[in-house]
Amino acid sequence: MAEQRVDKTSSPSNLVSIWRRKKEEDAFGDYERLKQEGTEVILDVVQGFKHPNYNTKTIDNDIALLRLQTPAPTTEYIVPICLPGREMAERVLHLNGTKTVVSGWGKEDMNSTKHSSVLNVIEIPLVSHSICTQQMFPHTISNNVLCAGILGQRKDACEGDSGGPMVTLYRDTWFLVGLVSWGEGCGQLDKLGIYTKVSNYNNWINSVREEWDRGHRPEGRPRF
Repeated sequence: MAEQRVDKTSSPSNLVSIWRRKKEEDAFGDYERLKQEGTEVILDVVQGFKHPNYNTKTIDNDIALLRLQTPAPTTEYIVPICLPGREMAERVLHLNGTKTVVSGWGKEDMNSTKHSSVLNVIEIPLVSHSICTQQMFPHTISNNVLCAGILGQRKDACEGDSGGPMVTLYRDTWFLVGLVSWGEGCGQLDKLGIYTKVSNYNNWINSVREEWDRGHRPEGRPRF
């Protein structure tokens, strides 16, 4: 991820960060992914759920869920993030210019050969769908995504950041509004980043949880 690193104790982004170290495990509360800092909690993944309408060509519906063996604890470094309702999100959180925070351990630019060992964070504004459609032509920009970035600057998510959180602060509460999805390279001066619009999937998220609670649980190893 291009741009800056963030202090562990002051950042909202590390509170929602997840780093997958193995296919069946997630680590919560991580910051320097190659070090044992004493803040991490590693939990087993029971099952993965890919959205049934995920499109490999357009990358639409780019979202998945993980079911953990046990609930994640709440600590100084691990707290839940709020999911906004769709109406609220469209009314106050998805507006052009809304400031967002994106975090991840991805590459710092397209020329990097390794992913970052330290959690990186950028602050970027949302950009209107109409401007995004113009800048990202000829790609199709669906209503299931948000666009963000500053044209003429290189602040952007990059390879290895995919699936990472985009959060925004509203009335002293942090909300998860997006997930890093795709872009043309990263840090391109005339391009924007594309993020899955999480509130569009509230019904699907609830349905997966309800099916699991009713006992409809796929057998076998975690998979997508």
